[in-house]
Amino acid sequence: DTMGDEVGTNVAWRSFGYLFASQVIARTVTFTVNVLVARTLAPDDYGVYAVQFHLITTGVLFVAREGFRRGCLLSEQDTKIGNGKKLKQAVQVSWFCVPYGWIVSWMVCKSVVGWRGVAQAQDDYGNAVRWLGVATALELISEPAYILIQNMMLFKVRVAVEAAATVAKSVLLYAMLASGVWSTATVFALAQLAFSLCVLVGHALFFTASLKGRSMLPDLLPCFGLAPLRSSLSRLSLIFTIQSLEKLVLAEGEKMVMVMVQSNYDQGVYGLVSNLGSLVVRTLFQPFEEAAFTSFRKYSCAERGEYASKTRMAESVRPLLAVMLRAMLLVGSIFATFGPSYSRLLLHILYGSTWSTSEAPAVLGQYCFYIFLLGANGILEAFMHGVMTPRELSRSNAWLVLFSVLHIGASATLVLHLGATGLVMANCLNMVLRIAYACSYVAIFFDGASVLLEALPSWEVALMCGLFGTGSYIWKSVYMTGTISLGPESLAFVALGAVLFSSLMGAIFVKEKHSFMQIRQLRKKVE
Repeated sequence: DTMGDEVGTNVAWRSFGYLFASQVIARTVTFTVNVLVARTLAPDDYGVYAVQFHLITTGVLFVAREGFRRGCLLSEQDTKIGNGKKLKQAVQVSWFCVPYGWIVSWMVCKSVVGWRGVAQAQDDYGNAVRWLGVATALELISEPAYILIQNMMLFKVRVAVEAAATVAKSVLLYAMLASGVWSTATVFALAQLAFSLCVLVGHALFFTASLKGRSMLPDLLPCFGLAPLRSSLSRLSLIFTIQSLEKLVLAEGEKMVMVMVQSNYDQGVYGLVSNLGSLVVRTLFQPFEEAAFTSFRKYSCAERGEYASKTRMAESVRPLLAVMLRAMLLVGSIFATFGPSYSRLLLHILYGSTWSTSEAPAVLGQYCFYIFLLGANGILEAFMHGVMTPRELSRSNAWLVLFSVLHIGASATLVLHLGATGLVMANCLNMVLRIAYACSYVAIFFDGASVLLEALPSWEVALMCGLFGTGSYIWKSVYMTGTISLGPESLAFVALGAVLFSSLMGAIFVKEKHSFMQIRQLRKKVE
């Protein structure tokens, strides 16, 4: 086994395991609270929470810290004991995201309050936006600790901190809503503030404790000076920060368009579907993509340190890319097969007739196809960003700019004619473009597209997905057209889905046995 092979597989499975555990715990609590919140709120109020406030916090934090998180990720050799200079340099560089993020937070909150109008600047909404600004500013202070945790692969710490913060936010959110004392906007803002405080305090408590006989807090303190700005980590972080602006527009541009041109009710419908439909993305895809990026990045650094040949590095990383991509395609195929048929019944069970009789079921059904595209794109882009040189990253940024423009244009056009459904269609178009670009890079990197063909599921599984998806959709269209009730028709429909799902899983287990063997081999290397 090569050095890169051991590093890549070890990091991938260890980090994915901890990150997946964190997501399962946090998202289970969040999902339960979101169901209760959606049943409590009118779609208009839910739109403010799910779309507008989400854009503020996500936008500020993503732009402020995403570039530093990727740029300050070190190789395995750089994080070894005795080579702490590089690690301290990464922490010092990460401190620059704090004042930068504060400026971004102030600008965003100021713009949002101004957009609401002078007369409403002092209302509950305006005050809630200011509290969101405070929350993001506090959370950014913990970013150097996050960088150190990632580089030292202390994933258990991240699991504990994020899970505790999410639980605290969710419980506080529902308790304050149920009390009826505060306005809806204020409740959402204070819950986010509680999350940020928990993250900050959790990291501080860990690093003030003794680790191997000494406190690690001194490693986190900033040093004054411009020396870190002249480091290679700083330059790489700048590249990733520029790219994060483009990725934010790509990821959230459709919501920005919706906020500007659609009512709070339409925003609520899309927000509900986005939260529910992307549950698998946040729970499974996101930690898998983060683990994949970490793996590919450390993989490529190890190989570059040992070999001068790009061909040797490509051959070493090839099996990891193939098995990860195939796993995501299989998961996405399951959602694309059954999602369009069972979305209405699911919404009725979870949220009631108010939501199941709205546009939400159709939007959620289309979102399931979007999930399939998200899974494929996430692994491909994790590979690209993990192995690309700074020059190649700059070139990919230019393509992301083009995709951003096309995405915003498609969103603005389709949302005016099709509402929330148009946003999902624009998202799918955007993902297709990004996947096409990623596939072209992979083909160049490996001198051919054979690795992409290796990642495709077997034709038998693909055929069954098509037949089962078509059959269940026809059944729904014929027998589930009226008002939904949990009677014999619904139970028969669920039984049909259970049979088809079990058959598909059996086929995947039989036909994809080679993939399972590869996964088992990778896990054995970790153990």
